[in-house]
Amino acid sequence: QLFDFCITFDSEVRWTWGRKWEIMRIAFVISRYLPIASVAMYLYLLLVARTYAFCGGEKRILIAISSFGMVTLVL
Repeated sequence: QLFDFCITFDSEVRWTWGRKWEIMRIAFVISRYLPIASVAMYLYLLLVARTYAFCGGEKRILIAISSFGMVTLVL
């Protein structure tokens, strides 16, 4: 899917970026970018879980990593 994303990106820019936000464009953006966001979230949660386990289950580490993730998400 990453290969498909790369080879069709120029067509996406040409045909969708300059258009108004209608239902078809919203559906396209969701179907195009939701899988990428899902993989990124899964990898982040895996990293948090492994770091938490590696640090012996200390709650302050979990709080620090979660806080960093929330700040990053907001920005």
